[in-house]
Amino acid sequence: MTSYQTARGPLAGLSGLQVNSRVRVKQGLLMNYQGILVEVQGNKARVRIETLGVQLSAQFDKRNLEAVR
Repeated sequence: MTSYQTARGPLAGLSGLQVNSRVRVKQGLLMNYQGILVEVQGNKARVRIETLGVQLSAQFDKRNLEAVR
């Protein structure tokens, strides 16, 4: 296994979220930005965010993310 694992099912601490689901950042520099959950490692989650025509990937504590419905 690699050091970064792609989560395939519901994630502990992220009720009902799965990889490729849309999430919103709850706090911090990117607060209220939305993106796609792409990877999870331990307590961290990597989210792909597109803004101003630029796509970036940022790592967050899973507790700082919530599902967008």
